[in-house]
Amino acid sequence: MAFDRILKPQQYYVMGQYSKFVQPGAVRIGATSSDPLVLATAYVDGLKLIVIATYLGVPQGINAERPVRVEMKTGAPCVKRVDVFRTGGADNLAAVPPLFITDPRFGLSIPARTVVTFIGQQ
Repeated sequence: MAFDRILKPQQYYVMGQYSKFVQPGAVRIGATSSDPLVLATAYVDGLKLIVIATYLGVPQGINAERPVRVEMKTGAPCVKRVDVFRTGGADNLAAVPPLFITDPRFGLSIPARTVVTFIGQQ
């Protein structure tokens, strides 16, 4: 039996957005989203910053892509580049082009029913 042929539901990859990148010992810091339908959480692990944004898009039947601005609170390391991984639609922990940022805030558009993880390192 080949394990690479096992069909994994998308929830498997959503859980991976957290379990793959947020390791034991990581410290949660404050993070906010400019959109109440997009939930943001952030963690610091040594010099690494991990931000996870989740947009379910279902509370009010809103399912379009949403522009959002995520802001980290005190305690976030300064990073200039974040690697981006997305689960939603046809993507399952898919790497997408990195973002280059200049301050502890960054903007992006998130498709409905998507979880996006940002990994930044000093």
